[in-house]
Amino acid sequence: MWKLYDDLYIGIPSGLRITDCSVGGKWTIVRANGNTGIARTLERPEDPEKFAAGYIGAWLRDTGNYMKWDNLAVAGVGVAALNAWYNTAERVAGLNGAPPNISDGHEGREATIYIGDYAGENVLPLPMGADFDEAAYACLKGASVLISADALTTKALPKLLDLVGEEGSVRLEGYSLPATALFFAFGMPVRALCGYYQDSPDPAAGALKFCIRAARLL
Repeated sequence: MWKLYDDLYIGIPSGLRITDCSVGGKWTIVRANGNTGIARTLERPEDPEKFAAGYIGAWLRDTGNYMKWDNLAVAGVGVAALNAWYNTAERVAGLNGAPPNISDGHEGREATIYIGDYAGENVLPLPMGADFDEAAYACLKGASVLISADALTTKALPKLLDLVGEEGSVRLEGYSLPATALFFAFGMPVRALCGYYQDSPDPAAGALKFCIRAARLL
């Protein structure tokens, strides 16, 4: 399952250090090279300030590899570190960014299943770990599925994509999502990515949404 994770962290260049880190009740933030990476906080440490301070000055690439950790507080910092590299205006533009209302292969299908922090019908809980009961998610086979990017942090994403299969259609969405075409590789059923980035070095600047679809749908 680690092929995707390995390629994501290897894509970060060496030599970059983290300049700031914070773990809030809702968001985990990592700053490096003038960029900001965001991930949802799925688990908060007992002393968030001390925990976050321990990452300041660390290598960005090495920290990105922490997304593999079972501890979700550590994994969240790892995902935020990924996004501090991948989620910039330049990289989003280079991936043929499109407005949020693009077609992502979900229109016209019989049903859409949501996994994660979404409201509405056909919502399944986000698996909090890679070892979950696959029988409970058997309905994903060949389905049209919107998966929270937090599944990257929980390590459930590879298995969920495998359950959907190449006949299905997946849109990954959320603040924890890195903007990279790696999600369109390996025969995975991902058809679209919808995440967030900042185009300003000001930490207080609001996040902008990006949506990128697989080249095969263009």
